[in-house]
Amino acid sequence: MEQFFRNHPLSRYRFWQDNASSHRSYETKLNLLLRHIPTIQAPRYSPDLNLIEHIWNWIKNWIEEHYWKARYQPDKIHLD
Repeated sequence: MEQFFRNHPLSRYRFWQDNASSHRSYETKLNLLLRHIPTIQAPRYSPDLNLIEHIWNWIKNWIEEHYWKARYQPDKIHLD
């Protein structure tokens, strides 16, 4: 990530940070500042603004829909 921002010094790219405590810490903010990595802080409790949340939701839905069928196949259960 640091190399990317070095290669694009005048770009409008920003590193997206959610409000996790590790992202809000003084050490993290200082580290990014010293490395010249510009950031955007998301507002608290804003999963709709964090694109990865949409991916996690899609994955969760896919697993719920497909895993049960693929793993257990309830129509093929043999009771001995």
